[in-house]
Amino acid sequence: KRKYDSRLNYWAYTALSGKPSSEDFDLAQSIGKARCVAVRCRDGKVISNKAHAESGNTEILFDAVKSFDGINSNLVVKNTASRSIECIVPSKNNDIRTLLKDLRSHISTRADFDFYIFAGKEADDVRKIIESKNSIKDLYEIFFYSDRTDVFLYDDYTGSDYVKVFDDKALIEKITSAVKKGSGEEVKICTDEFCTAVKKKKISADAAIMYIYNVFFELGGYFGEYKIDVLKYINRFSMIRGQCLIDADLLTEFLRETLCEITDFIDRQKDKKSLGIVNDVIEYVNSHYNDPELNLQAVADRYYINVVYLGRVFRKKIGKSFNTYINELRIEKAKKLLASDDVKVYEVAEMIGFVDANYFTAKFTDAVGVPPTTYRNNILGTGKEEHTDDK
Repeated sequence: KRKYDSRLNYWAYTALSGKPSSEDFDLAQSIGKARCVAVRCRDGKVISNKAHAESGNTEILFDAVKSFDGINSNLVVKNTASRSIECIVPSKNNDIRTLLKDLRSHISTRADFDFYIFAGKEADDVRKIIESKNSIKDLYEIFFYSDRTDVFLYDDYTGSDYVKVFDDKALIEKITSAVKKGSGEEVKICTDEFCTAVKKKKISADAAIMYIYNVFFELGGYFGEYKIDVLKYINRFSMIRGQCLIDADLLTEFLRETLCEITDFIDRQKDKKSLGIVNDVIEYVNSHYNDPELNLQAVADRYYINVVYLGRVFRKKIGKSFNTYINELRIEKAKKLLASDDVKVYEVAEMIGFVDANYFTAKFTDAVGVPPTTYRNNILGTGKEEHTDDK
């Protein structure tokens, strides 16, 4: 018992754990009727898919509650499992509403972060304080979907029903479809719809997280193609439910970040696969550059790839667009052909895939700085002039 402030403090710890110490009850028997009051900070950090409470905030709450004159500091304990501060508040000589209001004001002078107070139902005997503590679990569920308020008193929510099962199959299909498309915008729309449904239907936190599990199970086969561990993400949500005070907004933000992380990972995997195809595309272009019908769409059709996607991965690997690459390739081929005076300019144009010799001349001039005829004369050292329309 040395780690406790007093024998009464030790008894409070044992009572709130559900196993009150009988040998120390003589110190608490005068309390009579009482309530359990819990103080928790909202776990607002969702960074890189890690929602957690800051231990420093929990310490601030602990010190603040212990220093509040309206509560016996020996009846204040720290619940490390739920990262909450719990205390036993005797009913006699206490107006619970006034006490909770004063407690909040007192803590606010010491805490610069969001925190919430939950007061359980009244236990008719302090030895049954665990019943009051257990009733706070219902308040946590109500907190999850309700409009924001700072203090939750059990008496105000007696008879409140929250939904313990959430089974919107249509929404699951929307979410999984958005992930498979890799559409961050659609993921945001679907997760916002999820949040709205949770609040409107008064879905409990446990039911909402079970619903998220079902989303991941539906994606299991798709994830398997990219060697994504479904259980890894399910465990993330199990962790925040067990350790964090969350509401629908925070859970939605966490879900959105997680799904976007997954879609980004899948996109990178697709890119790796597609970058290999780019090598095949380059080989094909290098051997078919003289085909006037050669363009990005034709190549995409040949390799059964979306044309926009192929253009993106081609630029990513080569550092230039498909059109720029093929034009530069054709110009280099033209330079080699122009090094000989055996072929006319219009014939060079046809040999490298240009149907219109004048268009070829314009593109060549833009790229090299001089027309094809001038380039040839400079190379061969002649003074001849050749016209693109010579036949």
